[in-house]
Amino acid sequence: MLRKTAFMSSNRRGFLKNSAALMLGAALPLPVLASSAPFPALKTVAARRHLLFGFAVRPDSLQSDARYRQFVASQASIIVPENALKWIAVHPARDRYDFTGPDAIAAFAREQGILLRGHTFCWHRALPGWVQDIADPTELEKVLRQHISTVAGRYRGQIQSWDVANEIINPADGQPGGWRNSFWYQRLGTRYMEIACEALHQADPHAVICYNDYGLESDD
Repeated sequence: MLRKTAFMSSNRRGFLKNSAALMLGAALPLPVLASSAPFPALKTVAARRHLLFGFAVRPDSLQSDARYRQFVASQASIIVPENALKWIAVHPARDRYDFTGPDAIAAFAREQGILLRGHTFCWHRALPGWVQDIADPTELEKVLRQHISTVAGRYRGQIQSWDVANEIINPADGQPGGWRNSFWYQRLGTRYMEIACEALHQADPHAVICYNDYGLESDD
């Protein structure tokens, strides 16, 4: 994931140059466009380099916007729910889960033959208040394991990879190893990554375990 970020950053100028060419092409007369070869889908370009290409998507947009739905289907080889699998959306109350959004995205991915990525179990944001109120580390570990078992278990065999944790590095916080001084770190220390990875593997042994971050090029 980090290698891809660096690749994209180092080629930003080329990307903008190519984007400008695409915009220019959109302004060309129709006869010129008709005589030009069609642009390949982005997923096709990525596949030539043995990469997956996709988007973070929203279930409401997939369901209500036909152009959005068609564009994602034609260009993506993998998609990830932008917010629908974050704690506050999928597990808003201790005794209640809401799978409406992720179920809709999973159904779209199946229909279109697109891979699905899960996001995310451990993040310093998008946590409902009931989780943040848990002070006892033993109880919190139990809740985290149950959450992962329930969510990952529901989509077992459907999700190709999971961002087990998101943005856990923040050198500015001054913690050993550059760890972000997040809720999870304060309650469980660095163990929370171990706990999350182990719980995911138990819930879905074939899912690829990933870590997601961004902007690390400018960190020390």
